[in-house]
Amino acid sequence: MTERDFLDIISGRRRGASAAIMRAAFSVAELPYAAAVAVRNRLYDQGILANTKLPRPTISIGNVTAGGVGKTPLVAFLAGVLRAAGHKPAVLMRGYRSVNDASDEQMLLERALGGEALPVMVDPDRVRGAEKAIAKYPEVDVFLLDDGMQHRRVARDVEIVVISAVEPFGYGRVLPRGLLRESLTGLRRAQAIVITHANEVEAEKLKEIEGEVRRVGAAAPIFRADHRHVSLRASEQSMPMDVLKQTPYFLACGIGSPESLLWQLQKYGGNCVGHRFFSDHHHFTASDLDEITTQAKAAGAKGIVVTEKDWMKLEKLAGGARQAIPIWRLRLEIAFWNDDGERLVAMVSQRAFGTPC
Repeated sequence: MTERDFLDIISGRRRGASAAIMRAAFSVAELPYAAAVAVRNRLYDQGILANTKLPRPTISIGNVTAGGVGKTPLVAFLAGVLRAAGHKPAVLMRGYRSVNDASDEQMLLERALGGEALPVMVDPDRVRGAEKAIAKYPEVDVFLLDDGMQHRRVARDVEIVVISAVEPFGYGRVLPRGLLRESLTGLRRAQAIVITHANEVEAEKLKEIEGEVRRVGAAAPIFRADHRHVSLRASEQSMPMDVLKQTPYFLACGIGSPESLLWQLQKYGGNCVGHRFFSDHHHFTASDLDEITTQAKAAGAKGIVVTEKDWMKLEKLAGGARQAIPIWRLRLEIAFWNDDGERLVAMVSQRAFGTPC
């Protein structure tokens, strides 16, 4: 079963007897998983399971659903702001689906924020990862715990929870029947909630999301943000997004929300002549690239658009005689509404350091 098949089934988009049987099976499997997660959270809440305080202030950025919600651009934003304020942040991440000891997010962060200037430590044991970071970079004075909401073994000074406005609550069910990693009551642990992709839904939908957050008892301030593509890069050349208005292109990506990306690109008034969506964190092969190029040529595309995350794996494959159509990679930034970014940074700094940036 592909990731797309799974989403079609749990969302109810796929009808018929076989889909109904699969949803019933997922519902049965949901019960023990949800119960185990609830018991674990209760043990941490009551102090029966102890968490470990890291030797530096710790800011967790996580989410309640599986799949892409836009955490990595937020981690990059916070790391950049903290560095600009004179701090020395390090990112601790699990290294989801890493290849050659480097995950997609690790490579993306290192490229976006200067490599060694931003230590990114990959280790499923975040406590051990923190120890490695301090040993190698003793100047580090704050940890960013990437995808840390359910990693409750580590104590945190700030809990930031990211919610995608496009699919905020994982179809209302816990894995595997839905996409929730835990009950929505987990939002009560948040000190800040960031709703991403906020510009992709109507104002009424945003109100509904905020209403549901309050209904489950979460009192954290809510901040709104968009993901904006600010430029395209081909080799070392930077190009404006307006290029998409002038040139037919083919979209290829292996991310959690490909439809959201397609929607964003169509806002530029461009001419997307086709697309090829792979599963999230897909590890591209030479045959994948050949397939993408063949489809793009058949559709009349003059460029292939990919995300920066996907380019991390395509870069070594692209080039040479085989690559007949240029690949353009998207540069993505998070953009907060109004003064939400400044307020979030001030709150995070106050909780982590006792003083606003």
